[in-house]
Amino acid sequence: MEQAGGRKGLRNVATAYVKFAHAHPAEYRVMFGPELAKQDDLPALSATSSSVLGFVEHAIAALQRAGLIGAGNPAAMAATTWSMLHGLVMLSLDGQLEGAKLSVEELVDETTRIMMFGMAAR
Repeated sequence: MEQAGGRKGLRNVATAYVKFAHAHPAEYRVMFGPELAKQDDLPALSATSSSVLGFVEHAIAALQRAGLIGAGNPAAMAATTWSMLHGLVMLSLDGQLEGAKLSVEELVDETTRIMMFGMAAR
């Protein structure tokens, strides 16, 4: 049962992330746009950004300890997870995924499935 909870937790976090972006697209674009990418003169923002990525890294390490996801570098896995979700958000906000003929919810489901299990044949 814990395995399903961990996997559901990842999906819930991904869903919340995507829903926030769709509910607040202008804020999302500012948060992750080039204006704030260089944070040398904004130490508080830099610390917050690092702590969020660190939170994801620690969550991945916990899922590894629970045997829910495979071995790997949690920092690299966290950056990749964020990259996948950010890509999904940006493509969906820009209307680039309409050809997929899938809802954003279906795309979040598939993204989290790939994050957890990959695309290799079972």
